[in-house]
Amino acid sequence: MTFTVYTDELINQLNILIGAIPSSSTMPILQDFLFEIHHDELVLAATDLETYVRTSISVEASDEGAITIPARTLLDILKVLPHQALEFEVDLEQFSVSIHALSGTYKMPGSKGSDYPKEPDFEIASKSQVAAAVLQDAINYTLFSINQRHLRPSMQGLLVQLDGLKHTFVATDGYRLVKYEVKGSETLEAAQYIVPKKSMQLLQKALQQQPELVIIAGSETHLQFTLGNTQLIARLVDAKYPDYLAVIPTHTPIEVKINREKFHMALRRILIFSNKTNYHVILNISPTSISLFAEDLDFSNAATEQLACTSNGTVKIAFNARYLLEFLNALHTEEVQLNLVATDKAGILVPVEQQEGEDILMLAIPINY
Repeated sequence: MTFTVYTDELINQLNILIGAIPSSSTMPILQDFLFEIHHDELVLAATDLETYVRTSISVEASDEGAITIPARTLLDILKVLPHQALEFEVDLEQFSVSIHALSGTYKMPGSKGSDYPKEPDFEIASKSQVAAAVLQDAINYTLFSINQRHLRPSMQGLLVQLDGLKHTFVATDGYRLVKYEVKGSETLEAAQYIVPKKSMQLLQKALQQQPELVIIAGSETHLQFTLGNTQLIARLVDAKYPDYLAVIPTHTPIEVKINREKFHMALRRILIFSNKTNYHVILNISPTSISLFAEDLDFSNAATEQLACTSNGTVKIAFNARYLLEFLNALHTEEVQLNLVATDKAGILVPVEQQEGEDILMLAIPINY
């Protein structure tokens, strides 16, 4: 079996799939990409048994068949080859692959394609459609707040809630929480899923191909994302998500408006002098200014900065500076607003200006000072 494909086109697709290849596995075949030829179409797949990713490329092929190829060896050689047409010569009896390029021939062993794990089979219970740009924003705003090492499985994934009026995406590690809500989405049936962080990272990479729409189809066990010629199937986290609405204050009497970029840079400087155990920074807020203070008594380090702000009250509160920085990194507005209740109550950070139909909320639990 032979087929011809261009290097750049193949690399673009394999760069999406490589994220599904586990760093180590008791099943050696999981370290491979699956290559299948069907009617001049090359179907590529990768899986770690939790997430299955598949895509396809049009090629010139002499025959049909399937083989697996060592993923990292293949990508390593493709990345150092100039753009050109490559001829893959596959021996389906010896399960070996020869790649013929202008500079030479490169051989590697493969495995029997039929031994590769099959795509998960599940019955679709709900289906919806969302703009790819919305899904990309949802991932960018929330993914950093997921803790894959958390003892509670539910907090190791992203909560995706779909209904006829909106899409809601929530991530939390127990110390911070991000909720991103988009109104006006088209959904056939209300549903709720917890999707593993790794699956969302793979989806984020696939979205770089800039499709216009993503079709989301789910069951009790899996969620399938279809974007163009790429399909990603994630095994859902089997757990109940915590009641995140219970930790969001409904009344925040103190509202503080700050320039996002100036606040961001001040926190970056203050962070250098903070205690590296909890990255503690104290915010002392008055009607016209906010004072930032951090110290590390073990090394006799301390720093203070003052920024202009607009506040309708005064409060002294401490947060993990790294959490605040991650919030500010994800936002892009000129000004942000801190909504506060008291020293010992959760604080909320929101962009002052939000696009119509969206609602972004970032919450952090304060630290004792």
